[in-house]
This record gives sequence, C-alpha cells and structure tokens, in this order.
Amino acid sequence: MARTPNRLLLSPVCLLLIASVVVTGFAPMAEAQRGPQVDEVDNSPALRRSGTVVKNWVKRPSGNPAEEQQFEDYFDKYYFPTMTQTSPDALGELGKLRYDLFRQYIDPAAPEVRKKLTEKAYAFANRVIRGRYHRAVKYNAVLILGSLTTDGTTPLPAASTFLCRISGFASKGRLPGYMQAGALVGLSQHAAVIDRLPEEQQKLTLAALAEATTKEAVAGTGGKLTQDWLRSRAAAAIAVAAKQLDTGAPAPLIVKLIGDDSMTLNARCTVAGTLEGLKLPPDGSAAKTLLELASEVAKDEAEEANEFEELQISSRGTRSAMQFNKSQRYMLDPVESRVVYLREGLAGRLEPLRRGLQASLATAGDSAPAVETAVSAISKVLEVATSNDTIDLDVAAAVKSMATSLQNTPPAAAAEEADSGDETDLPDEAADLF
Repeated sequence: MARTPNRLLLSPVCLLLIASVVVTGFAPMAEAQRGPQVDEVDNSPALRRSGTVVKNWVKRPSGNPAEEQQFEDYFDKYYFPTMTQTSPDALGELGKLRYDLFRQYIDPAAPEVRKKLTEKAYAFANRVIRGRYHRAVKYNAVLILGSLTTDGTTPLPAASTFLCRISGFASKGRLPGYMQAGALVGLSQHAAVIDRLPEEQQKLTLAALAEATTKEAVAGTGGKLTQDWLRSRAAAAIAVAAKQLDTGAPAPLIVKLIGDDSMTLNARCTVAGTLEGLKLPPDGSAAKTLLELASEVAKDEAEEANEFEELQISSRGTRSAMQFNKSQRYMLDPVESRVVYLREGLAGRLEPLRRGLQASLATAGDSAPAVETAVSAISKVLEVATSNDTIDLDVAAAVKSMATSLQNTPPAAAAEEADSGDETDLPDEAADLF
C-alpha cells in the first residue's frame, strides 16, 4: 500500500515556515555561544530493552494499545533522542542507527506502521535540521530525509521538496556546505526513480541538481576535489533522471560542464561518461567539447608518460629521485624501490571519456572521423593498460602514441563556440529542463 502523504507536512505554508527556520537555525555565532542542542533520552531499562519487541511488533501490529504505546515511547523517548547525542561514541553510532531505522523497523513494517514511522522520522529530521544540533546530527538527519519513501521505492514527496530547499539555500551560501553534500546524496537517490515522483517534485529535483553543477553553488563545501565531486555527482544524477524521463533537455548543461576548465580533468572525464545513453544535441556540440577534452587529457597524460620513461630509462626511478617528483600517474613501489605506473588511475580517467566520445558519435556530424580516431586511440591505451602481459613502459608508449593521434583534433575555439548560447544557461525554472 502506498503511503498517504501527511497533509500538514506537505502544506506550502508549513514548508515556507520550515525553510525560514532552517536559515535562522544555522546562525554560527548563536550556536557557538549556546552549544549543540541535545534531546533528553529515556534510559529506563524497560524502554531500552523493548527494541526487540518493537522490531517484531512493527511487522505484525497486534492492535493492543499497550504495545502501540510502547512503540510510540521507544521512538519518541529513546531511539530518536539517542540520535541527537554528541559524545564521541554516540556520534560514531549515527550511521548504524540510521541504517537500523530503515532495515529493522521502517522497511519490514506493516503498511500502516510504515506510514506512521515514516511520519515520525520525517518530523524528527525536520526538527533536527531546524534546531541547533551538532553538525553530524544534522547531516545524519538530511540523509534520513533522502531515504524516506512512501512504499519502499517511491521517495517521500515532502522529503524530496525539503531536500531541494536545503540544496538551494546551501547553493546560495545560506546553509553550510555539508548540508549541500547531504542533500545531493538524497537527490541523487531520488533521480534514479524520478519518474515515480509527482511532476512538481520532478521539476524541483532537476532544478536543484542543475544549480549544484555550478562552481558558485558548491563554493562553500570544502576543497576543490570535494567541489568537483559534488558537481560531478549532480551531473550524473541529472543524466540518470533524464534517461528515466526520456528527455534530452538537460544534455546541453552536462556538455557545458564537460568543457568547464575550472574542474579537474578527472572530474570532467567522469562527467563525460554520464552522456552514455543520453539524448544529445543534434548540433555536434557534444563531440566538439569531448574532442577538446580528449586533447587536453592526451597532452597531460603524455607529459606524465615522458617523465615516467625518463625515470625508468635513465635508472633515476629510485627513492632519492622520487623525492622530487610528484605525480598522479606513477609512484615509488616501497617494496621494490622502483617507479611503477598507476594503471588503474589511467583507466579510471580514460574509460568514461571513451564512453562519452562513443555516445557523441551519432550527433558528431563533420567531427565524426575525429571522434572515431580518438575512440580508437583511447581504446588502444586501455587495452595495453589493462593487460597483464604488458610492462609499464608499454603503457607509457601507448599513451604517447594516443597523444600523437589526437594532435589534429578540433581547436579549442570549436568547443568554446559549442559552449556559447542561451540554451546552455542554467534555467530559473526547472520546467526548462523538460
């Protein structure tokens, strides 16, 4: 049975009030002065020991008022308050408590109990996010929101809406970056089944994810690697949602992100892989952008390969020489005291790039021959890098050969032209993504 949404929690007025309190609830100075908020836990032995009884009751509710009250007390006075405590041990248990909440109580519960417990969990997460609780407690509450469903598969519409609001406030710097991260984890889960959501939540989810792909939206989430990871995750979620909804409208946004040189090459290659199976613009812009990225990647990898060869051939791949070399593609083997090529990292970068190029081939137009050349060159490197019958110098040689093959790819101006135009601008309303 599908869960009936809580009308009070879904009320637009209620959500507006929640959103306003969320913003004020994160005043850092006030929180620093008063300290994290915690709820009182009823640690009476009878209540603490009732977990097993409640676990069985949620599956087969008896209708006994006393047992139902025990269920209410267990979660209201013990389980949820335990998730607000701030001792190191308590914070270390948050993940397990969240996991057990779903796997042992909500997921196996009878429909009417699932509905009630889902409402309790939503109300708890709502209250924690609005309060002065520890950041780990708040982050855990956001993750709870992302996992709430009406029937085990369909995201709870109210939770989806709230996650979009959290992401939106965080994108504007009005909530901490960790809240943005937590919201994107949940929205990524929702994107995988977005066709199950009402149209309003579909639009809100796509808009929140689209905004999260921008550099400005994740500016407060931490270092560059963290920011790029979040932008890549948002792009991947958009691609998954677009495939679910059978629309190619978000594709220009993803193509634009692939050409964004403010992201690392690894992140851009990761985003390139999300184009697989997506309806791409018919103007060849995807192919041009991907060819430019392939050229940049080939140049970067060739420089690493040259340095690796010099260390190997000149016998300078020793501990003393490696002290002055910092590379993401090779390292000193501490056991054998020699330089080794990091093939996994190479494959991890090239494989999604190849998938993106292959996806662009159907709409590549005049760029099709160049795309085929790039795919072939990258495939040869991957074949050598993943073979147990090759040595590291073979990999370096294959990388240099790839770079030579890609020297005649379209110039950067072609990709820049593909990035221009209003059609790739982020929409004010998510309806533009349909």
